[in-house]
Amino acid sequence: MRTRTAVARLVPALFVICLVAAACSNGATAAGSSGSPTASPTVRPIDPNFDYGDTILMTDTGFQPKFLLTNPHTTITWKNQTNRVWTVIFDHQAVHSKNIPAGGTFTWISPTPVSVTYHDGTHPSFKGSITVQI
Repeated sequence: MRTRTAVARLVPALFVICLVAAACSNGATAAGSSGSPTASPTVRPIDPNFDYGDTILMTDTGFQPKFLLTNPHTTITWKNQTNRVWTVIFDHQAVHSKNIPAGGTFTWISPTPVSVTYHDGTHPSFKGSITVQI
């Protein structure tokens, strides 16, 4: 009876240990084993409409992504990938970049959660939005 009680207590503990070990495993195999190689990481392209991250591209068709979601204290970088000069102007805040030449960048950091809209000073129809949230 004592053995049955001990086994009944041991089985759930072993089950939990197996679950934790499986969750922590990265699929790696021991050196010299015949496991298949892991794929190298690929660069994820920016969605032209929505992205979570820290980079906004200035393209011939406008800002990409148009809507960016990020965290406070993240440096947001606009990268000019065209052959013309851009300016980033926030619609409802006193943020205005200097001229951003071809290949140039502009950065901005928000220390708090906020939603902002912005546009290009030369082409006001090129618009974007950033939501900074926790």
